[in-house]
Amino acid sequence: GLVDLTAAGLPEGELGTWENQGMVEGDFVAPAEGVPSVTTVDGIKGVTFNGSTDYYTGPAAPTAVTGFRARTIEAWIFNPELANEETIFSWGSRGEPAGRNMSFNHGTNPTFGAVGHWGAPDLGWDGNIAGGRWTYVAYTYDGISSGVTYFDGTEATRDNALYLDTRDVDSAGGNPLPFRVAAQNELNGAANTGLLGSLTIAKLRVHNQELD
Repeated sequence: GLVDLTAAGLPEGELGTWENQGMVEGDFVAPAEGVPSVTTVDGIKGVTFNGSTDYYTGPAAPTAVTGFRARTIEAWIFNPELANEETIFSWGSRGEPAGRNMSFNHGTNPTFGAVGHWGAPDLGWDGNIAGGRWTYVAYTYDGISSGVTYFDGTEATRDNALYLDTRDVDSAGGNPLPFRVAAQNELNGAANTGLLGSLTIAKLRVHNQELD
């Protein structure tokens, strides 16, 4: 995959840089004011984000997953308390027109609690969501029109009429927009700190293809 993050084998405590073992060159770096920590939750090691300051900024999202191209995101997470919209992983950016964002979320909002593409292409979990325990969540898009979310390996929601045009550069200087863990990108390339994930991630992978 393009991104492959795992907490297995990491020592407990603050983790300023999360090493990417995927094919995209570059690791994920925390801001000075918000460094996540490696913790053990319910017997499983993960990276814990506090929901107020913690996130990671990674390498630029490659062309292989911008625009309309196929992509899959999968994550093993523990979300202690469900909220409206919490970010697991993102690229692209928030803002018009519709279909320009790529935020994979874990939230109860029926419209964009699962996937935020901005506007009509958003997806919710349709109630197929669990808090207070480890859960496996995934989202895959075929590069044509079909987007599907999965909850613990079972299809949760589907939209067969998606049009995506995931933004590749920011509005500030045409700089490539980065991958981010637990945060979303604003149009100018800055991190949005209002929708940070308050959860623990054990593993996270991103692929430039549709998976079943």
